[in-house]
Amino acid sequence: VPEAGACPDLVFRLDGASLAVFVDVPGHPADATRDLEAGYRLEDAGWDVVRFPTDADWDAITGHQAAYFHLR
Repeated sequence: VPEAGACPDLVFRLDGASLAVFVDVPGHPADATRDLEAGYRLEDAGWDVVRFPTDADWDAITGHQAAYFHLR
C-alpha cells in the first residue's frame, strides 16, 4: 500500500472499506514492530487494520472483526 508505506500480509479493497491484515510469526520481533508501525500509518490513511500477533487468540480477533470474517 504505497500511500501508507506499508506492506501488509493481506489486502482487501471492499465496497466502502479497505482492510489490511498483518500476521506475525514467531522469531521475528523486528517484523512485528515494523508491521505495527505500518498499521498505524494505514489507520491514519483511513484503512481498517486487523493484526494477528504471535500467540494470539485468533477466534477472539476474528470475533471482534465479525463483519470482515462473516461470523456471528
